Amino acid sequence: MALEWIGGLLKGHPYPTPTTEIADREFRAMEAQQKDMGAMLELLKDKAMLYNAILDEVKDLDEGTLLEMPFALGQAPLRLAVTAAVRHTHDHAAQLDYLQTILGDRSW
Repeated sequence: MALEWIGGLLKGHPYPTPTTEIADREFRAMEAQQKDMGAMLELLKDKAMLYNAILDEVKDLDEGTLLEMPFALGQAPLRLAVTAAVRHTHDHAAQLDYLQTILGDRSW
């Protein structure tokens, strides 16, 4: 889901929720609807394809183009924003790996 709102950010539409606390509740509600690992992987694949299409749309923009960040965080150049989705997904994958390691559950 984050891939979709990061894609919007690249097109000049930052996530509209005003605070991280509200966004966290919204994301948790969306994530709670996902119960099946296969469906989650399909959703990730679909969102990744959407994100790739958005990257194609913004590929001709100057990498220094400043984008408005969500949550009143100011601005960031496009060159940083385009990697946000990958970093975000990577960070969550690392969190899951860590939790599985400390809980002793490495198979899903």
